[in-house]
Amino acid sequence: MRRGLKIVYEACFGARSLGAEQRVSVEEALKGMTLCPAWQLRLDHIVGSFEVGKYADLVMLEQDPHTVDPEAISAIKVLETWLGGVRKHLGS
Repeated sequence: MRRGLKIVYEACFGARSLGAEQRVSVEEALKGMTLCPAWQLRLDHIVGSFEVGKYADLVMLEQDPHTVDPEAISAIKVLETWLGGVRKHLGS
């Protein structure tokens, strides 16, 4: 998660800008790490978004990537990781 959001920041605000028309929002970046890969793998009916009947795989972050300074996105800590509705990782 952290790596994906860092790539978004660098593409949007880094030294080598791709141009304003090529920038993606945090929402688009998150979708690019969740629903889009699920769709590409033809698994979007069971993973990739929060819907009744889908697996409850998620990460709980220390901060909301939508509200932090884009420069701070890569520093957001993962507090918990859940797979299939079961907590698999509890951050320190």
